[in-house]
Amino acid sequence: MTADGDTVAAHADALWAARRSAQPIDPLPPIGGLSAAEGSQVAALLYERLRRDGAEQIGWKIAATDPAIQRRFGTDRPFSAPVFDTSVVAADSVISLRSLIAPLFETEVGVLLADGHAMALPCIEIADCRVRDWSVTLPLAVADFGLQGAMLFGRPIAPPADPLEAVVTRDGEVVSRGQVDVRAAIARALDLAATAAAGRSSLVATGAVFAPVPLAVGRWTITLGAVGSLSLVVTA
Repeated sequence: MTADGDTVAAHADALWAARRSAQPIDPLPPIGGLSAAEGSQVAALLYERLRRDGAEQIGWKIAATDPAIQRRFGTDRPFSAPVFDTSVVAADSVISLRSLIAPLFETEVGVLLADGHAMALPCIEIADCRVRDWSVTLPLAVADFGLQGAMLFGRPIAPPADPLEAVVTRDGEVVSRGQVDVRAAIARALDLAATAAAGRSSLVATGAVFAPVPLAVGRWTITLGAVGSLSLVVTA
């Protein structure tokens, strides 16, 4: 195995173990030198391990849609990662903080692409990072399961034409509130479908509507106007 192959294998093994144990790892050398190609190779190894364990890809997530996040990663565009059924939990599920490492709550517009049509649905992503203190470069973010912890998708409906108000609450207290353009979210999903092997039917999480916030114990609910609501319960 080449030196590059050793680097890829070491990162894959460490990230896989961290995901299984919910224990963070320290940045592996040479994090600063992990190339985009190596990050993609690590991701490919990890997704192949998921498939061997019986996981099936059901969609995609789009990340780094915010310019500030792009600057943090040194890029000028979003990146994407596959979503597997083993990462998806049902609405109103109970998630324990012990099953995650450093989770963040993200409100998103989900899109169901099916036979050339696009439907909108509420979506929650619990982002997580297997590397301590979220000390990741863009290649490592790609390698680390696209920084996914868990995904929740609501029921699809015909997308509204007008912007809608999005509200996030925790135990009834408003955490975030603002306007959301569903058409822009659908456009991002269609752009992804044009470049990725999305298949005839695919769910797409189109990126955080608000700045992510640390996940904490309580009942979290997002309401996306006419698109609907979605909740989960977080325990210690």
